[in-house]
Amino acid sequence: MAEMTIKELARICGVAVSTVSRAMNDRSDVNPETRARIRAAAEQYGYVPNGSARRLKIGSTKTISVVIQGEFGQLLVEILQLLERSFTEAGFDTTISHIADPEHANAGTVERIVREGKFGGVVFLGRYGSADREASAQLSRRLAEIDVPMVFCTTADYSGAAALHSSISVDDHAGARDLTAHLVSLGHRRIGFIGAGAEPDREHAWALRLAGYQAGLHDAGIVFDDALVIPSALEEQTYTMRNGYE
Repeated sequence: MAEMTIKELARICGVAVSTVSRAMNDRSDVNPETRARIRAAAEQYGYVPNGSARRLKIGSTKTISVVIQGEFGQLLVEILQLLERSFTEAGFDTTISHIADPEHANAGTVERIVREGKFGGVVFLGRYGSADREASAQLSRRLAEIDVPMVFCTTADYSGAAALHSSISVDDHAGARDLTAHLVSLGHRRIGFIGAGAEPDREHAWALRLAGYQAGLHDAGIVFDDALVIPSALEEQTYTMRNGYE
């Protein structure tokens, strides 16, 4: 008699393959009743997890992969230091993968990194592509298939998107609005905005900041002057240190 596969057990239990995997590995993110039902079915039908694969997966859950996309700026350095400290205190190792070329910041690249390393979790730092929510949703769906918890940091707010990953985001609109209000409170009335991008995408950080800046001016009764909005010096490098310098 052929051995039962994880897909067959998932079909019998009416759950996803990833749920069976988590239940058999005693993961805490599975409902206790569901875990008990899956384990009972596994015993009843003689399902035995692949021993070597299971040992590899258990051994890898103590390593967290931090994937950094784009320029390795001071912000990401500080966040990485905090992450490593927190992971160490919690008993986890940290490994870093840097994707310098934006063209390689795609679902396939990150999926390959995760699959090859078989990490217990992934933290993604840096913007995915060009703030493309659908691309990020695609990435999260593909990563969900291999059952790897993932958190996106320093990205746009994906809470309203069809994504499966968790995200920790900066409110660029509110931040720029507060900064503008602060300058107004100091008595300034002629306030410029430097670093606007060229793409008409409202989800970009610069666009959210520009909208917040305009809202801040409106709050103070200051008429918006588009002559005070200066575009990025390097169109393709809006968020780089070099662009800021220029």
